[in-house]
Amino acid sequence: MVEVPVRTRGDPFAGALKDFSLIKPYSAIVFKVGDLVIAEDSRGRKIEKGDAAEVINSALEQGGKIFIKNGIYTIDSDLNITRSGVVIEGESRMNTILKAATGCTKIINIDDVQYTTIRDLRLQGEGIAEHCIYADTLNAPAGEGRITLENILAYNAQTDVIQIRNCAITRMLFVYAHTGRNALDIRDCQHAWIIGCDFEDATEQGVFTSNCEEIYFDDVKIADNGQEGIYISYQDKDIYMTNMRIANNGYHGVRIHSSVNGPILMDNIRIYRPSTAGANIYDGIFNGGCSKVIARGLVIEDDQNNMRYGINDAGNYNIYDACKILGFVTAATNLTGTGTTTDNIQTS
Repeated sequence: MVEVPVRTRGDPFAGALKDFSLIKPYSAIVFKVGDLVIAEDSRGRKIEKGDAAEVINSALEQGGKIFIKNGIYTIDSDLNITRSGVVIEGESRMNTILKAATGCTKIINIDDVQYTTIRDLRLQGEGIAEHCIYADTLNAPAGEGRITLENILAYNAQTDVIQIRNCAITRMLFVYAHTGRNALDIRDCQHAWIIGCDFEDATEQGVFTSNCEEIYFDDVKIADNGQEGIYISYQDKDIYMTNMRIANNGYHGVRIHSSVNGPILMDNIRIYRPSTAGANIYDGIFNGGCSKVIARGLVIEDDQNNMRYGINDAGNYNIYDACKILGFVTAATNLTGTGTTTDNIQTS
């Protein structure tokens, strides 16, 4: 299917990259007619089958830009991206639906490639797929494992809805991930920008990070997760969080592991309305011992009066400035390290 034509002496694209996007905007267009799934390449050649995964994988094998029109596509094996420069684009986030079925462990699997973009899709794990999106670019050329996820709705995975590993540059824009173990699990990565996203309804963390460097969160909502809203864990450093809303999480709004190297910078973060579970509510912010935390303009509030501490910090020489801590059981702050300062803190 979608074979690249043999280059001939008279071909104006002779010697060019084997990429249909040189001829038309898309290398292949995928669409449905009744029960048939059809992929048509830029030269008008088609493959028609009832198996959506087989058809889409055939298009992906050729690389380039794959456009998927609105419809429900049942995916019973992984969609494997094994070529660099692939773009998968749906017609609309709500109506271009890739739905996992038995046999699918990762709806989209990105494996050791450079420059991948996924946008405008709805990915339904159906409690069958382990991940809606899984990416590991460990063996891509150094610094070239780059992934962009844009305007995606992904949910109902067995484990992590989106898991990203060993990626040099990650961009996530307007992604809504929910209902899995962790909504987003990102490990061993550098240089990630996570903007305008929602991570909700996970059994454990909304966001889990590990051994990452330079992660930027801006305008992110994390809500209704069973344990932490966001867990900044082992060996992370250079984590920046601005303009975030963290609500209704079961344990801590923000948890920072003692091994985190920092710095952790937080600005204009609102942690509010913990769950009514009572005994499960611990702290707005729990810092196990990181000594490079700077936070300004935090609002930590609990109208259920279940929260133990607003800020529970075991690190040294951290700074909390211009914060509000409203509603707690034991105390607004519990600072057990050395030299941590709290300036302009409003409590109730």
